[in-house]
Amino acid sequence: MLWLIGIIGLTYVEFSIREPEPTLYAIMFASVLVINVAFAIDAYRELKTADATKAPADQGTLGDTAQASQSRDDPGDPGQERSDPAEKEP
Repeated sequence: MLWLIGIIGLTYVEFSIREPEPTLYAIMFASVLVINVAFAIDAYRELKTADATKAPADQGTLGDTAQASQSRDDPGDPGQERSDPAEKEP
């Protein structure tokens, strides 16, 4: 949030000096452009890292859930013995 406030302030100053100081305007324009690009790259990398860190955990959880529900619903191979003790004959 502080980055955004700083960028907005610099942009305001940049446009305020456009006519009275054209040389300073060019320097300020280049500086603000570099800061904005650096901010965008940093935000992109942070989000990409957060997504990469988050994705394997989510996939594992979904895979385990899907596998558990499949083993409950699917009787499996008819030749396989069931491991549920309640279904075994006494």
